Amino acid sequence: MLNEDLYECLIELGINESKARAAAQENAKQTEMSEDIVTIRQTVFELTRQSSGMNDRLINVEELMKALFQRISSMEQWQNQTDEHMTDLDGRLTGVEGKLTNVAGKLTGVEDHLTRVEDELAVIKGLLKVLVDRQ
Repeated sequence: MLNEDLYECLIELGINESKARAAAQENAKQTEMSEDIVTIRQTVFELTRQSSGMNDRLINVEELMKALFQRISSMEQWQNQTDEHMTDLDGRLTGVEGKLTNVAGKLTGVEDHLTRVEDELAVIKGLLKVLVDRQ
């Protein structure tokens, strides 16, 4: 590559043709490198901007994960409390079942007693009837 404008200016200024050509070629290389540097800077800027956006997204994902873990932890605590309440309720129901069994036993005793009372009343009724019949 050759910077034609620079080459012509150097020739007009009386610079040796080979030196002018070398300087124009060097200038063209530097211009191309400058353009490459600009392209690289733009690429680096774009990549930096994109990585910044990715960092923001990663931070958001991390925050969402923390919130999810907290909710899971809360749900586990709730489940543990519910298990404790269910165990307590089961114990209470067992106690109630025992009391109901006790009451059923007492009612059976009362029923047996009433049956004996009925039997005794029947005997008394029979005796009263015999007494009434004798008179």
